[in-house]
Amino acid sequence: NGYELYQTFTIDIRRVPTLEALSVSGDGTQMKLDYENTTFSYAVTTTSTTVDVVPTAMSEGSAITVAGKAAISGEAINVTLADCQQDPNGVYQVPVVVTAPNGQSSTYMIAVTKVDPVQVVLIAPNTEVTVKLVNAAGAVIAPYVTQGPAHIYRVVPNQEYTYTVTANGCYHATAKLTPVEKLTNIKTAAPK
Repeated sequence: NGYELYQTFTIDIRRVPTLEALSVSGDGTQMKLDYENTTFSYAVTTTSTTVDVVPTAMSEGSAITVAGKAAISGEAINVTLADCQQDPNGVYQVPVVVTAPNGQSSTYMIAVTKVDPVQVVLIAPNTEVTVKLVNAAGAVIAPYVTQGPAHIYRVVPNQEYTYTVTANGCYHATAKLTPVEKLTNIKTAAPK
């Protein structure tokens, strides 16, 4: 045969607008999101009636909206859950839309479940130690009340937390907990 055939094609490559980063927090506490720019659906649970969403555009010049409100790349925008649509299960839908200058857009959807908080009381061995409670995202949860050795927290039920008790800045005791009841009292281990 020995024939060769050449054809010329024009390929139009367009970058799909994406986010470089996306984070969500409620009551000042970061939620675990495991963000990847090619994953467009996320689910979080909060005890708050509002969430702060921080979208960061991959490319300069992209426009971002969060729940229909204009957002600035890299800055938090507060979203009132009652203003968002709910699915049939009562889960709030928070759309994050990033639009490139050429008009193409991508939508990331954050499904937010609002739950009642569980009260957790961490009872330290004494008042000389410090107690720190951390969620699965690595965010420190501040107690809403401290009474002597008792540190009282309001947290999302059925999620894993880690507490650390520290004495003299260098002796630590750490344990994991998953609160499920309306009130959970835990005597913390003493640092050694």
